[in-house]
Amino acid sequence: MKRNYIYLTFIIQILLASTIQGQQLYQTIRGKITDSQSESPLIGATVIVTGLTPLKGAVTDINGEFTIEEVPLGRHNIKATFIGYEDVFLSGIL
Repeated sequence: MKRNYIYLTFIIQILLASTIQGQQLYQTIRGKITDSQSESPLIGATVIVTGLTPLKGAVTDINGEFTIEEVPLGRHNIKATFIGYEDVFLSGIL
């Protein structure tokens, strides 16, 4: 049986405008998730920042875009999932 693999195209844009809340610096992670072949947005894909407690994440909107706010400043690992697609992991996102 032939398996077709479709990969997520994961475009991350990080808003470098940080906010100060109680002496802690935060950043906002924004991005867009699309199908790598058709480039159509993947609506409802889950995006999480791994290694944070409590867990921070978002679900993509109708345009495939997401925003995760109040992420502690620094490098983080991101995981994107969508039914029928392979999970995508990005390491060291600043």
